[in-house]
Amino acid sequence: MTTSHAQPTAIRTGPLMAQIVAACSLGGLMAIGVGHAAKWAGGDTQTIAVASLTPMILWAVAGVIGVMLLGVLTHNQPARLAIGVLASSTARMLIALLVGVLLFFLMSLEGRCFWTSFLLAGLFALVAETTWAIRTINASRPGTPTGVR
Repeated sequence: MTTSHAQPTAIRTGPLMAQIVAACSLGGLMAIGVGHAAKWAGGDTQTIAVASLTPMILWAVAGVIGVMLLGVLTHNQPARLAIGVLASSTARMLIALLVGVLLFFLMSLEGRCFWTSFLLAGLFALVAETTWAIRTINASRPGTPTGVR
């Protein structure tokens, strides 16, 4: 007698990567809006844009690195997803913080725009990653309805 076991599906990290990049973009664009509204950097558009877009791009690149690390750590197997998300998220945040501090001091960027963008992009990326992880973990469990409740 043969018994068939349902094989867990592989983890799809493409949507996670897209969500992180979109979340980082939202954070950077919001920081540009706040910078203009508050007349930071004397209202200079170029200074505000550079100081806000730098952390946005930094978080997006760190997010892509984190997603690639997630694939390496989990071998795209749902059973390893929880610890893989913790490790890749920690790596993403540490990379972003280290490079962010270095860029801030090396490029002498406007502080309020830079750190507002840094915090918003990082927060939105974390929210995107967390919602993706919850949905993916729930979907990988047999007999568990998909979606977040």
